[in-house]
Amino acid sequence: MKAILLFLGAALVSLVGVAGCDRQPVDTTPVSPVEAPGPRGIPDDSVLTTKVKTALMAEPDINAADIAVTAEGGRVTLSGTVPAPQIMRAEAVARGVEGVVEVVNRLSSADGGGAAPGGGTS
Repeated sequence: MKAILLFLGAALVSLVGVAGCDRQPVDTTPVSPVEAPGPRGIPDDSVLTTKVKTALMAEPDINAADIAVTAEGGRVTLSGTVPAPQIMRAEAVARGVEGVVEVVNRLSSADGGGAAPGGGTS
């Protein structure tokens, strides 16, 4: 009887040990909502807007305070009035931000010129 109980105990321990073997490890690293991508790997619109605005502010030759930035599904729109040399530079900076799939440049020149050259969409 003792041998049977010992055998059943060993079998039970073996089954319990094997039962968890098919589970994959779970990554419990917290993901900040700021870094969490949306559909198709595109960051959330507010996150993308913030990333573009931050990139513009990091450029010493761009008056970022004069540029409004909006984003929708990876499409970033720049609008406002800045000196002419900043129009194309701001577009290039926005295009370089991860997650931006298109830039609509609606910036106009503070020097009296019109909107961005080339129709304003890139």
